[in-house]
Amino acid sequence: MDKEISKIYSTMDYSKFKMIVGNRALRMTNVSAIQKSSSEEQLMIPILVNEKFEVIDGQHRLKSWSNLGLPILYTIAEGYNLSQVRRANQNSINWTISDFFKMHSDLENTSFKEIQDIMDKHGLRVNGVIKLISKVTECNQVKIKQDIINGTLCLSNDELVRINIFLEHFQDFDFYKYFKDNAFITAFLDLYFYSEYDHQIMSSRLEKSRHFLSGKFKDKHDALNTLTRLYSYGVVKNKIYYDSNTKKLYVPKSN
Repeated sequence: MDKEISKIYSTMDYSKFKMIVGNRALRMTNVSAIQKSSSEEQLMIPILVNEKFEVIDGQHRLKSWSNLGLPILYTIAEGYNLSQVRRANQNSINWTISDFFKMHSDLENTSFKEIQDIMDKHGLRVNGVIKLISKVTECNQVKIKQDIINGTLCLSNDELVRINIFLEHFQDFDFYKYFKDNAFITAFLDLYFYSEYDHQIMSSRLEKSRHFLSGKFKDKHDALNTLTRLYSYGVVKNKIYYDSNTKKLYVPKSN
């Protein structure tokens, strides 16, 4: 004889449900897709909650059904927590590096919170910050991503200061429409952390030659060509160039 494991409940009280701290952010494309389907027919696929009504699985269904004014179908699994949330999500859509970062930040991991504050202040995404951390710490991005997944990423005060200084200098380009595009960010990171680079020179060039930056760059190499031309234009000493063949920055011997 079959055994009853749990019961399915239905409610219109949307306020009783809570998003569990550390879960990944809603993907609005998923919400829209479920909402469209549910407006045609609401399937009997309940969300899973724990005894505190924290959503373990089904936060996109909850959002979609509440938007449509439909009853919330749910079942209760006592004792479930963030560990089961992660397992449930990994069985559906794999967690991204941004999901892991958000989880550790939400759980008040000090280093993650400090970096999150920096990201919020400057409107940066996780992948851009990973590249910046890699330059500052001289650690490869694969290792940094693994530290984010494991929650073991830890930056010193000096490294945080260097990150903030870079971002203050990076804001000098906020007049340029595409300055937060991946190609431009990656190119400027390479140039900025090149040993011969002097941001005072770049600042002086930006005062007179902003016209160098107008259109969108097709890739990092395209951006580096333009940035080095901007940096070296009209400069007598300390010129920096980019060799498109070797993909390296260099200082001419005549400098």
